Amino acid sequence: MTAANGTEITVLGEVTLPISVGDYSGTLSGLVSEHVGEVMLGVDWMEDNAITWEFHHSRTKIGQKYYGLKRHSNFGSWCRRVFLQTDAVIPSRSEVDLPTSVVMRRLSDKVNVHDAEWGTEPGSVVPGVHISRTLIPGDQLVNIPIRVMNVRSEDVVMKAGTKVAICSQLLY
Repeated sequence: MTAANGTEITVLGEVTLPISVGDYSGTLSGLVSEHVGEVMLGVDWMEDNAITWEFHHSRTKIGQKYYGLKRHSNFGSWCRRVFLQTDAVIPSRSEVDLPTSVVMRRLSDKVNVHDAEWGTEPGSVVPGVHISRTLIPGDQLVNIPIRVMNVRSEDVVMKAGTKVAICSQLLY
């Protein structure tokens, strides 16, 4: 599967979920990806369920009732998080590249991900394990090597799915 901007999105599987909005009840069938953190309604589902989307009025009609659309401010400000793809052991007093993947929540309306460059901030993943700044291409979501250094005297075990970093768009 690819995103509208051409970025390849890995699909984990399919799901069918019940949906209820006001008086409307139905089901949603869709694809599941670790790279997208919210439900995205497809045009095919909206056509099959006679959903009307009135952008100029900032509302949608589901069944026989209109619902106002608004931007959610509770989603937080992060755009991309970097997670460990596989379990990893970081040997004591050493540096390694961890295999990571990126999960997107949302992008600013002003961001074109193909033209964007992203970077992680230096910091600590866990006490004694430090991450270096890493540049990430805007169209890459998997198999991203992130350099970490373990300054502890013992090995550190990290489980797949551990959040390693948050990405920020680099501005010049």
